Amino acid sequence: MSGGPDKKQVGPEESRANVRALYVSQLEAAGGARAQALREADGHLDRIARLTPDAVNSGLSLTDVARITGVSRPTLYQLRARYGESHAHLRLAVLQALTTSDGSLASMVRALGRPEGDLWPVLTDFMDAGALDLEPMDGAEGEPQPAFQLTQKGEQLMDWLFEMEDEAEHESR
Repeated sequence: MSGGPDKKQVGPEESRANVRALYVSQLEAAGGARAQALREADGHLDRIARLTPDAVNSGLSLTDVARITGVSRPTLYQLRARYGESHAHLRLAVLQALTTSDGSLASMVRALGRPEGDLWPVLTDFMDAGALDLEPMDGAEGEPQPAFQLTQKGEQLMDWLFEMEDEAEHESR
């Protein structure tokens, strides 16, 4: 007689299930912490976006704002289009969003946080100028959706617009 409580033997399947449960628990905790951090980061990005116009009006350039905040200039252009009133800012941001996405209207709407109705006049202007081509692509359900591609003229226009933006920043100093 052993005198102690009987110990139950754990089989290999039960052991693997326990290990998986441990990893699931750890992954869920890490995923929850990441989701919280992303919500906080979005809040800080929103704060930067709201401060940027006044910062630029005070004499800081977008390059300065990007350096100070650690936010890329392309992201700042998109934020200016989201929160700004200027048609010129929206034109720059549309071009930026076009070059950093798959070119679909849906991806530009997501990137800029503006409704399609705000983007169509800008896109139409660019198409009329020969800077963009309409290239429909298959959507999620196989339905065609609008997508755009820069033409050679569009690439030149984009370079010129961003050079003008840089010059305006340097002149405001």
